[in-house]
Amino acid sequence: MSIKKGLINVYAILSICLLGIVFNINIFNKNNVFVYAVESSFSGDGTETSPNQISNFNQLVELSNLINSDYYVDYANKHYILTSNIYFNTNDWTPIGAYYDDNGSQNTNYKFTGVFDGQSHSIIFDNVSINYNSENPIYYGIFGYCDGANISNITMSGSATIITEGNTVSLGAIAGYANSSSINNCTNNINLKGVTTISSVNSMVGGIVGQLVSSTISSCVNYGNVEAVSTSNAQAGGIVGFAPNANSNLYKCINFGTIKANSAVFNMAAGMAGQSYGTIEECLNFGDCLCQGQWLYPAGMTGQLVGGTIKNCHNAGDMTGISQVSGGSVSAGGLVGQVYQSGRMLKQTLLS
Repeated sequence: MSIKKGLINVYAILSICLLGIVFNINIFNKNNVFVYAVESSFSGDGTETSPNQISNFNQLVELSNLINSDYYVDYANKHYILTSNIYFNTNDWTPIGAYYDDNGSQNTNYKFTGVFDGQSHSIIFDNVSINYNSENPIYYGIFGYCDGANISNITMSGSATIITEGNTVSLGAIAGYANSSSINNCTNNINLKGVTTISSVNSMVGGIVGQLVSSTISSCVNYGNVEAVSTSNAQAGGIVGFAPNANSNLYKCINFGTIKANSAVFNMAAGMAGQSYGTIEECLNFGDCLCQGQWLYPAGMTGQLVGGTIKNCHNAGDMTGISQVSGGSVSAGGLVGQVYQSGRMLKQTLLS
């Protein structure tokens, strides 16, 4: 190596080091969006009494990058708060808790397991149109895969449409998949559409959460339009797409959005949950629900109630089923399309 080339290399290394000092060892992409950090830029220490503070979109991206990396061990179980409204103006977003690494390999460590309080702030979308495609199962929302998480007091507002296409879809504005988690006092105003393009996989789309497992959603409101499209089963709900066990519960939630399901086989579109095995209590639906395909279950609360309970609920939306296949059927209900496996509709239930 010549002395001249050696000096150039030294200057290059010094320049990189200086840039690291300027950006606190942060690296930004060409759009000046934060993409990586050795240490976080959050104020606070992540405890309940001193939560990590997120004040801008770059820090929201930073949280996503940390959870979806080997740094998750230091950040997954922490407490976070929003300290201001977040302005979201990119069509490229990796959910917090992606569940899959950059190579498409499943990494079950990449989950959000902490506490996130929006403190009644909004994530404001500026004419955003996200089209996300994947050959892997899709868990998509601001959060992807949540496990033992507590998320509250977030409003999704502005103008946005999120469309996912590919393998099994779990899509929700707040979270794609919530296991053993609690979602409270969140509001969604954006439109959602989940499309499966692979044979025999499901599309589960909810205004708040795509798939809810052993979890609770309470005091949440959806205004956005929700649509699930599938080659197999489509489950769309104003609050949840699919709630598959008895501990998946909805309390005091409201839907105003139009809900649609369209698939080759089973189609469930409902104000609260496309299909529910749990309890739906003191919930209201004002949105219209539409199913198209073969076997259709449009309903005010849930398309199919499997061993669950509906209590003190009210529907004011219209239910429509359009069978497009010979031998298909429509089971429409103001509250439930079909009650299955000893599901209960208690006498306190209200129906317009």
